Amino acid sequence: MTALPPFQLNVMSPTLEMTPRPHGPPASIVLRLDDLRTDSPATSRKPGSFNYDCESSSFPEHWPNMAEFEVWRQAEELAYSIEFVAARVVQGDGLWTLRRRFVCSHQRTGGKGTYQKKCPDRQEIRSKKTGCPCKIMIKCYPHTPIVCGRYEGDHDHGVGSSNIPFIRISSASREQIRGLLEQKVHRREIILNLPTLRI
Repeated sequence: MTALPPFQLNVMSPTLEMTPRPHGPPASIVLRLDDLRTDSPATSRKPGSFNYDCESSSFPEHWPNMAEFEVWRQAEELAYSIEFVAARVVQGDGLWTLRRRFVCSHQRTGGKGTYQKKCPDRQEIRSKKTGCPCKIMIKCYPHTPIVCGRYEGDHDHGVGSSNIPFIRISSASREQIRGLLEQKVHRREIILNLPTLRI
């Protein structure tokens, strides 16, 4: 059997260092209850909220829902023979759920490419990327289907028939144009009626 060493307890009289301290954080970092309350997205007036965006001039356009915005966007593309490309999508933080930016197809959506030409002496094809300032910024909110937006519609290039060579045509429209050409419809007639085709 093993013998344990004797146990000894030293009792000291309390000193200033041993007096109990109050529990909890120092008063300098205690938050008030008002600071902890968060506004609901429906009633908030903080920057970025629906009410703030409607009252300020940052998002003056409004559509009843995302489907109505898409109808408006497609009508704008058809009316001016332009094309909008989704350039950036940001997920929201609570006051809003989604922010999306569309730019004219003549604007770059990413950064400058790092491609090095293999044959720099070849003829260069003119790029349609002119840096066009036209863009649409939309914002969606968690408590309402209303879409707020801002449309900057100035282009630095021609719109209408002068822009048709630079827009993409859907495969359905290509088939429709091919059928018209096979029926011996003149090319000018097809181009004049292009807005009525499904682009």
